[in-house]
Amino acid sequence: MDLNLLLVLDSLLRTGSTTASARELLRTQSAVSHALARLRDTFKDDLLVRVGKDLRPTARALRLREPLTLVLRGAEALVTQTADAFAPATLAREFAVGGTDFFESLVLPPLMGRLAREAPLVSLVMRVPGDAVERALLTREIDIAFGTRFRTVSGVVVEREMELDLVVLLRRGHPALRGKKAPKLSLDVYASLPHVLVTPRGSPGGAVDVALAERGLSRRVLVRVQHFIVAAMVARDTDAVVTVPRAFALRVARELGLCTVEVPIDVPPFTFHFAHALDRSGDVALTWFRQVLREELRRAVAGAGGSSVT
Repeated sequence: MDLNLLLVLDSLLRTGSTTASARELLRTQSAVSHALARLRDTFKDDLLVRVGKDLRPTARALRLREPLTLVLRGAEALVTQTADAFAPATLAREFAVGGTDFFESLVLPPLMGRLAREAPLVSLVMRVPGDAVERALLTREIDIAFGTRFRTVSGVVVEREMELDLVVLLRRGHPALRGKKAPKLSLDVYASLPHVLVTPRGSPGGAVDVALAERGLSRRVLVRVQHFIVAAMVARDTDAVVTVPRAFALRVARELGLCTVEVPIDVPPFTFHFAHALDRSGDVALTWFRQVLREELRRAVAGAGGSSVT
């Protein structure tokens, strides 16, 4: 059997489309269709049947998924460079990183400079998988994810990276700050103001709401957004405030005409994690890249003046 056919089957089971698989495998659509025909003949099963515009796996194909993954991962491990032989300078690879614009704005610029020096053939693609981040890791749509919350999912490894304290961003000249020598918000004023909530997964509530509830208070969330920079821009153009990691706040405050004040209530710091698929743990290049991300994140937070708790 031509083992390349298994690569085609793996891709078709993930994409459900000969067109998408052709793009992924850098083949023509007709070549993928021909490979599917050979697979059907080999396994004596249709494997994928058309339902509307999609190809849906048969029961036989679903049973093949797990052993197919094991075979392909074993073959990958067989040819992967060992740690002793690994050389970033000659690594030609694209890594897909999932996360928010917090990572992009704070870490990406210095990271790209480092890669240009140490691994010039490496390229990146940034994605925001949102609520589907764990699935994206398992299906290899992304290689590594960065965020505050991950679900407990079999096959996904979550590593705690750092904790970042929070501050409040609001526009200069905000009515709540008038007549004050030092920018400061009382707890009652903070709770009464409209808030922007950054929630990459789109879920309501957060650590601030829990802390306020413990004091018998609540806040009005004016808008929920997925991106930190959008939240900061809303604060710039309205009387809303947004509570964000200090490192990000200090980075954007000057550029957007914002100021920062301390959160007037004890709120647990944001805990940031890296996550990757368990079956990628033996990938030497990915392990190296994860370490590079950790180092650049720590440098970026320290350089922005944002305190962290390791």
